[in-house]
Amino acid sequence: MGKGSNIDKLYEIAVKASDNWIEIAEKLEQDQTWLDKSAKIALSVLSALKDLKMSKQELADKMGVKAQYISRIVKGTENLTLETISKLEKALGKDLMSIPDYSFRTKADYNMYTKNIHWTTPISCSFTTKGTNILSYKQKSSIINSQIMS
Repeated sequence: MGKGSNIDKLYEIAVKASDNWIEIAEKLEQDQTWLDKSAKIALSVLSALKDLKMSKQELADKMGVKAQYISRIVKGTENLTLETISKLEKALGKDLMSIPDYSFRTKADYNMYTKNIHWTTPISCSFTTKGTNILSYKQKSSIINSQIMS
């Protein structure tokens, strides 16, 4: 093998690498949303491990996975499934993600929810004066709010 063949091989590798850099950049851009979430979860896991004085190996044992997998999780680049996130939450005793709960267990839950969203629709108020007592909009709206909530 002469020098020419090594240079040719290097050139071939360099050309291949430069051909797909756009694809790699586009893939990273597409993955950025879940990568951000993965990094936040990783920080939460590391914080919980520190607070609980728990090792990665102990967490792995609780979850029934290998310690190497926990190491990949805490790097913040692992595309986690909901199952894995749930296992992490159970093992750490801490919520890592918050998902709004719109299920209503009772009619009272539903009524409370609908009362709380009442203010998303515009309201109109008329203000009147009685002598020198003039209610500001803020005072008036707090009176209306207390009447609705009771």
